[in-house]
Amino acid sequence: MEQNGTRKSSNVWAAQSDAQLVVVARRGEKAAFVEIVSRYQTMVCGIAFGILNDFTASEDVAQEAFLIAWRKLAEVREPEHLRAWLAQIARNAALTNIRRRGSEEPLADDFDIADDAPGPDDAAVSEEQSHLVRKALEGLPEQYRLPLVLFYCEGQSTRAVAESLGLSDDAVRQRLSRGREMLRAHMEGLVETVLKSKRPSAIFTMSVAAGIGALASPPALAAAAFEASYSPFQTFLSAMGASKPLTATAATILLISIPVGYQLRPGYATPQPQGAISAVANVTASNSLPRFEDSALLAEWRLLHEKHGGTAGAMPVIYAAIQAMDDPFRQSAFTTALVAEWRELDPHAALNFFSEKSRPQREREQFFREWFTADPRQALATVPETKEWQEILRNSLKEVALQVPDMVSEVVQRLPKKENFYDRSVRDAFGVLAGRDFHNARTIAEKLRGPNQDDALAGVAEVWARSDLDGAIAWAKKLNVGGDEIIRSALVGVAAVNPVVALEGISSVPPGGRETHGDSTTGARVLRAAARADFEGTVSWLKRNPAGLSRDDLLGLGEVVTEKLMANGAEFLTAHANDGSITVLVDAIESALMNRGAGARPAVWEWIKTQPPSDAIIELRKSVLATSAWHDPEFALALVTELPRTPEGDADVTELARTLLNGGHELQRFEKLYATAPERLREPLVEQAFKNLSADYMQDPKVWLSRVSLLPPEKQVEGIAAVARTWAMQNPEEAALWAQAQPNGDARKAAIAKIASTWAEQDEPAVRFWIDTLSSEARSAAELSMKTTGKR
Repeated sequence: MEQNGTRKSSNVWAAQSDAQLVVVARRGEKAAFVEIVSRYQTMVCGIAFGILNDFTASEDVAQEAFLIAWRKLAEVREPEHLRAWLAQIARNAALTNIRRRGSEEPLADDFDIADDAPGPDDAAVSEEQSHLVRKALEGLPEQYRLPLVLFYCEGQSTRAVAESLGLSDDAVRQRLSRGREMLRAHMEGLVETVLKSKRPSAIFTMSVAAGIGALASPPALAAAAFEASYSPFQTFLSAMGASKPLTATAATILLISIPVGYQLRPGYATPQPQGAISAVANVTASNSLPRFEDSALLAEWRLLHEKHGGTAGAMPVIYAAIQAMDDPFRQSAFTTALVAEWRELDPHAALNFFSEKSRPQREREQFFREWFTADPRQALATVPETKEWQEILRNSLKEVALQVPDMVSEVVQRLPKKENFYDRSVRDAFGVLAGRDFHNARTIAEKLRGPNQDDALAGVAEVWARSDLDGAIAWAKKLNVGGDEIIRSALVGVAAVNPVVALEGISSVPPGGRETHGDSTTGARVLRAAARADFEGTVSWLKRNPAGLSRDDLLGLGEVVTEKLMANGAEFLTAHANDGSITVLVDAIESALMNRGAGARPAVWEWIKTQPPSDAIIELRKSVLATSAWHDPEFALALVTELPRTPEGDADVTELARTLLNGGHELQRFEKLYATAPERLREPLVEQAFKNLSADYMQDPKVWLSRVSLLPPEKQVEGIAAVARTWAMQNPEEAALWAQAQPNGDARKAAIAKIASTWAEQDEPAVRFWIDTLSSEARSAAELSMKTTGKR
């Protein structure tokens, strides 16, 4: 039965419809959900990549989306429309990832965006090709990029793409056509090749199976999970060519990663004719599934137990043997299986073992997930109060609230104060409680003691305010803890259902916020929630109320503005330019272009060129130039040729040169920038480099002295003085010796003067001793410089 245009499966679950799988999975049948994962992992990964334009991040987000889907399976109202439901979850997960990664984007050290080192499954697609594809797709608006990505990832089926995105078949075809037109002709074939080869593998299915606790299931699930991934994986193998042997091994790991040890243990302790393999063979035979009796990895897993035993006491020895393996895939897969088996045999012994400081945190997390899935109360009550386990408990709070709500207070009470300002784990957990019964949640939060009470109260207020803002605020004002933060949370809560009411209430509490923490003010937080609920209504309110909100507040619009720019930047900008609201969006647009909306820069620039001059257009123009210089120097250099030969255009070129070097913080870019810069930019680039020389970033003074000749003749003495000043900050004695050796003239005097005043800030007696050795003319220049800077 073909579900996504890429595979057919003989798996017993594959014959079931989407609706049947949902019904069975809701009853706790994890194998049915593994089939759902296998059926739609390509689509979910494709949607994530279409939004993020990042192969690695898209698989992480896709796994997260499936874990969310598993937790929310009971909320599917129309199981027959599972594909569309999963597509929306994938989209939301990707957008959440954008918001989470938001404002902390490192500057590019080179013109190109550096790719991570390719994994084994990337062997047939070079880093250069992946980079070219990302760069080509980055410039496409999301409405064209997403259908294109899904089309190639899902077997070139317009029907599947249409169903995933909720579009008509004609609309998909139109967007595909437009998307192809927007790509350069020579890139299209490469895009197709790379995207086809980036389909998720069986390892992806294994990872999600681990996340939902399916690894604790018997061999039937192992076989079902493997077979569910086998056919699409074969398609993947054919695309990978030379990588086939390695990826075939990776596929087999899926079987090994399911803890078949539960069925194999009797065979280890007491050899039996059919042993462990027969258990798997019987299951697979009964369901007409593939046989894996000859699997080398399965045999290796069996040998580990035959050699060391299958009891709880043998687990540490087997663990050590696994860690000694050279192959990271085998090591990871066997560890996964061992953790699940050990939890079944003796969870307390396993807890002690994984509590040792030397154990990786990911193994602790896996062990806790296995235990929590099997026995949440015992797991929560037993884990020790160490930093490592407290981190795991904090990350699991929302799941605790969903599974064992009566234990939330007990768990939160054990946790220290959060370290990350943006951590919402306690708030979200109490939000879950309040959503079920806010009176009970309020009582629990009020009785809570310790550093997390404020967040617990805030979580209750956020949910309560959606139905009764006045009541929530009145309650918050009576509390002796939390202060304004509880009211802020109430405003954020009501913003999700009634943005105008929340916006009108922003001034009722202080701005708050933390320096260097973006979107942390009252206004920013309320605007973020309001824009998510009703963007156009929020912008209309801002247009009517232009005063009262700061730039920091307006940045709260950034994440929604980013999405709209990436979807169709020109259409979005035109609509708000026409209604006069573009002025209130300038700051948010600049933030978007600096961060996750960077791919919209070309479209925004083209749109700006069509607009009549205005204050908003001038600011947007500067934003494109500045953000391009920071993050996409190649694009910035191309823009220079489009700037007019006017005083304003010349000023833009100078500012672009300064920003390209980030005020001196990116001096390592200079050589490559200068070599590739258009002639008009070269002189400003050199001048800005010398103007912004600093001791922290000037690596070799002599290299910069050799570049003085690039300056206009009238500015070369000034350039030598800049090198001398910076050199004196690094090594004044060395700089002094160099200056003394220079021929007499203005350049020598300027260098000595700068060295003297700079050195005096560090060691005045030493510099005075040096001055006494100078000629009278040089001494006069040095003393004048020191006098000017306040040194007599």
